[in-house]
Amino acid sequence: MDAGKVNVDGEGAAVLKRVWDVPVRIAHLAFIVGVAGAWLTRGAELADWHAAFGYTAAAAAIFRIVWGFAGPTHSRFANFAYSPAAALRYVREALRGSVRHYTGHNPAGSWAVYVLLALIVATSVTGIVASGGMHSLGPLAGSVPRASADAAFSLHEILAWVILGVAIGHVAGVAWGSFVHRENLAKAMITGNKINHEDPAPPAPARTALGAAMAVAAIAGSCYYLFQHAPADAQRRDDAEAVAATANAAQPWTKECGSCHLAYPPALLPVRSWQKMLEEQDRHFGDDLGLSEAAIANLVKAATAPAPSWGAWSIANGIAASQAPQRITELDRWRAIHHRVPESRFKAKGVAGKHECAACHRDAPSGIFHPRMIQIAKPGTNP
Repeated sequence: MDAGKVNVDGEGAAVLKRVWDVPVRIAHLAFIVGVAGAWLTRGAELADWHAAFGYTAAAAAIFRIVWGFAGPTHSRFANFAYSPAAALRYVREALRGSVRHYTGHNPAGSWAVYVLLALIVATSVTGIVASGGMHSLGPLAGSVPRASADAAFSLHEILAWVILGVAIGHVAGVAWGSFVHRENLAKAMITGNKINHEDPAPPAPARTALGAAMAVAAIAGSCYYLFQHAPADAQRRDDAEAVAATANAAQPWTKECGSCHLAYPPALLPVRSWQKMLEEQDRHFGDDLGLSEAAIANLVKAATAPAPSWGAWSIANGIAASQAPQRITELDRWRAIHHRVPESRFKAKGVAGKHECAACHRDAPSGIFHPRMIQIAKPGTNP
């Protein structure tokens, strides 16, 4: 509908005009679905779903930036290029309940658009960099150093929290603006129609076909990633794990440690931790290992091997140089990685405790700990 009339406070009929075309409304919905979905799939075992939602939000942001130059009048950045001072002035006036009406974005809303677009792009970039270096996933797979991936991951999490804060503030602003202006701004983004406050710009063209094509492309792209790309990568990862497991079987720690518990890959702890453990082998958690000097030498040598994955590297790299811890599950980094795992999962049937990595990580013996190899142990079930 290009125009219509709506009664405002019983004072007469205000004219409605289509301000937001279908592509803008589809992009707005994609923002909501992408950001909310990414937040709800933050667990490592949901890495592919997290990536799919993240790519959805990123694609929507890229489109909205392009549409900020090529779209209809009220979608263009030039139409809502307000200064920060203007935004603050608008907020002050809105809080007093007396503020100018805007057919398009108001000054405060315009800055919410700028900030959210910048945050979504930055969060998407850091996520791609992190996943490429941490788990060899995405367009940068295997080309990012671990230290860079680690830093990108930390920044990615910070940005995600900032997005949440800005989004909450934006929703609150929309609610307050709707009250002050006596106009349902959320509904306007759904229908595309807003009250026309003597705005000379013509109604925005609907562009329904383009909007429908965007929606189909987003759904098709997500389905392709989840149901085609991911299983193929998982199969390749399975093959790699089989090779790694075979190679690990011949390693000294597998023979010496695997007879009693999971033979933890040496890269999970720094060499000094293993040296301390071997020096105290006669009181190894209440047992005497009885290792020969030759066996000890082989184990120390094996402990100097490079970390096979970001997971192992990050745990060991987070330990202060002055420390030589013996229990992996007591490390701050291990706790940070597992902080969203409920205690009940460590008490599932057949799970000995937090130290039994293989209960959830099928590739634990290799030390890779790839997210696609996670098989969550559930309470009361076998892992």
